[in-house]
Amino acid sequence: AGWSLFCATSSRVMPEVVTEVLRARGLLSSLESPLFRRLESVLHDQFEGHARRWFGTLHIPSEDVELPPHAALKGLVQDITAFHKAIASDVSAENIRMIFTRVLQLAASSFQRRLKRFKDGQPDVDGSPTRGSSGCLLDRDAGDRLLFDAAYLHKSLHDLRGIAAPVDNFAADLARYTRQYLSVSPETEAHLAERLPTV
Repeated sequence: AGWSLFCATSSRVMPEVVTEVLRARGLLSSLESPLFRRLESVLHDQFEGHARRWFGTLHIPSEDVELPPHAALKGLVQDITAFHKAIASDVSAENIRMIFTRVLQLAASSFQRRLKRFKDGQPDVDGSPTRGSSGCLLDRDAGDRLLFDAAYLHKSLHDLRGIAAPVDNFAADLARYTRQYLSVSPETEAHLAERLPTV
């Protein structure tokens, strides 16, 4: 049932991967199995798909102190939540933690590469335009917006079973890379001081 829900909520899942999972649930005990690697690949592909939109389109304009997340991140949270629900009944909490640790580490590295290219006005890692390279103005407060995005992802994913620590590390990495490449206002730093992990 879990995988059926996942198929219905994510168009990026390869049908053959789902079929293998349904036929081979007994193999979901070894993190080194090809099946686990394919699960990690599916989840990473989801992140990359949403990240292209995240870095390729502007945030929704807002004058509020509490800046809303980029529209792409709501879809990312939905896909990750559906993926987690799909495997939760067949994979141990420890193995779920390990899957998400690996995938979120890759996602943070991808975020860093995209952020550097985004700042430099270069094409995305796959050659598609970013805001800077396509002639669009960068968000005036891009650093603030991305820090709010990190806080949104942390809040939305932190309570999923078994992945609190990987999500803490992921959000902390996003915040660190944002501060490394972009300026963040003191007001935003103060506003999010209690909502972003420091690990």
